Amino acid sequence: MERELEKSLRRRSTVELTHYGRRSGRSYRVKIWFAVIDDRIWIGSLDANRAWVKNVTADGRARLDFGSGSVECHLEPVEEVAAVERFARAIRRRHPILAPVLALLVRGRRRVFATRERASELLQAFRASSNSA
Repeated sequence: MERELEKSLRRRSTVELTHYGRRSGRSYRVKIWFAVIDDRIWIGSLDANRAWVKNVTADGRARLDFGSGSVECHLEPVEEVAAVERFARAIRRRHPILAPVLALLVRGRRRVFATRERASELLQAFRASSNSA
């Protein structure tokens, strides 16, 4: 299943994240880079002060959309320094030119999240939602 998942997601460079306002509960969307690590979908920001980062930190509820409908998930913070660096390496491999440039330009504190759900489970949910549409 993991090979199939990687193959499905390899063509995509971004995911649309729907997050919910920590005060209002209103939904907001942002397109961000992602990586699949250990059968989890990981997302992150070079700037922990971004609104989506604060919202996801406050309430891990989110929806992910790879272009064929969104699926609900729960995002959990990744705190371990080695794991955060592993995510950064995965992003540099996927975006070898732009990722290092952005890392030089953005000087904030990094923040990384991983889905609680396995990526393979989310992929099945994506397929089920796109087949029922």
